[in-house]
Amino acid sequence: MSSFWGIVRTGKGHGGGPEDRQTAEQRNGHLALCGEEALQVWSSGGASFFFRFFRTGPAPQSAAQPVSLDNHTWLIGDVRLDGRDDLITRLQAEGESCDAGASDEELVLRAWRSW
Repeated sequence: MSSFWGIVRTGKGHGGGPEDRQTAEQRNGHLALCGEEALQVWSSGGASFFFRFFRTGPAPQSAAQPVSLDNHTWLIGDVRLDGRDDLITRLQAEGESCDAGASDEELVLRAWRSW
């Protein structure tokens, strides 16, 4: 199972900025046992997110986190969908452009955007 964690800092009293890269890398080292197929550190504004990818099966998973379609709405998660084919059919009926190769995380974001 992939692992991820994050820090969100708000307001002047809490630093309000992302964690510095060196501290982030040190903290992310604790996730090494949870997967070394991919290591990601993502920061924006007062938020920092850390992700280690570990492929657990044949389902299309996003090896990069967080996932976004529009750089406005973001998803962090290790998603496993049942009924993928039905969901893809419904999304395509809503005008979403997706195919069988889309990651489960992408499908969740497309469903969120549609409904």
